[in-house]
Amino acid sequence: MFTNGDQSVKGKKIAFGAFQNVTALFDERTTAVADHGCTVPAGYVAHAWLQKDRSGREHTVLGVWKMTPLPVADTAEPRAVVSISCSRLAWREPQRPLYIDLMDGRAYRMPAAAVGAAAGGGVKVEVPVADWPVLVADPGFVARSLR
Repeated sequence: MFTNGDQSVKGKKIAFGAFQNVTALFDERTTAVADHGCTVPAGYVAHAWLQKDRSGREHTVLGVWKMTPLPVADTAEPRAVVSISCSRLAWREPQRPLYIDLMDGRAYRMPAAAVGAAAGGGVKVEVPVADWPVLVADPGFVARSLR
């Protein structure tokens, strides 16, 4: 938060919204998938999770971001489309997964051309990635959480 001299709130930093989105989506029902088999280009990081909903169904979540030395110039375009293959993950729902931009909280249905099967099994996605985390997730993962 930005504060005035008297410590009253002047405004929020852009990353504060991202933090709110992360805490709205991840809770005690979310467990890390240590052996997800994801490969990403050099300079990027990927992690995966499973989350059980109240009915016991599991939802797959893939998080990816670019490791960028900060600060980034305001004129720099931070996004690039990245191909991610995960040999030990599967989407648990028949609908295409959602792309979730954690910075602004928006969720978008992934285009069919951006989602597919990886060679040898698993999943492959092509997503725009920046120096903040984005998620690719089963639609049920966000059904109860988004604003």
